[in-house]
Amino acid sequence: MKTGKQQDRKTVIISTGNASLAGHYTRILDKEYRVVVTPTLDAFFEQAGQQQPALLVLDPVLAKTGLDAAVQGILTSHPGIRLIVVESDSGEAIDQYALFKAGVHGFCSHDISAALLNKAVQLVLEGEYWI
Repeated sequence: MKTGKQQDRKTVIISTGNASLAGHYTRILDKEYRVVVTPTLDAFFEQAGQQQPALLVLDPVLAKTGLDAAVQGILTSHPGIRLIVVESDSGEAIDQYALFKAGVHGFCSHDISAALLNKAVQLVLEGEYWI
């Protein structure tokens, strides 16, 4: 049986096809949040409908139709969700300004430290922005 604290934890979805990144982020965040990993955006939309996540940590590699379009689709379908985009580990340039204009709440490096990832998630869930 789940304790009250476990039931009260906010759900964070990590959407990435990178198993190493998903495992690393899950190990960091599962102490404070209920973490669900989805390997595709389609899987995110399926899980988001069931899980009612508070936050999505998005790997931009999954945005096959373009990152701006993916962000708009996510925020339109789930208007209350907070969204952090992770810098691609391929070094591909990402227009952070355009992402924030599109409604993203945070942007971080793929190799962010555990302490900073926890802080980014906490602050974004509190309504702040993270760069």
